[in-house]
Amino acid sequence: MQLSTLDTSDALSYLLDMDNISKLTRNGNSTTLTLSPDVLEAAGMARGDQVLVSAKHGVITITRADSDHAEAMGYARDAFRRYSRTFQALAK
Repeated sequence: MQLSTLDTSDALSYLLDMDNISKLTRNGNSTTLTLSPDVLEAAGMARGDQVLVSAKHGVITITRADSDHAEAMGYARDAFRRYSRTFQALAK
């Protein structure tokens, strides 16, 4: 469902359905975020799905890991590692 195709009342309901307070808990040396089944369903995800987690400017974003995207990012990481001095020179 795209937000742009919703009327005002549907849009408000859609946005409110996405709010959920969760707690970050310790799990060994890691931190775990528990998501309710409702949140997973609203995101079109399920337990066991691979996700891409990114953080920028104080916001954590969790999206489904697309195998093509993951493969492309792997190539990009390899290129940045292999040619790090070249990229640093180009950035100047």
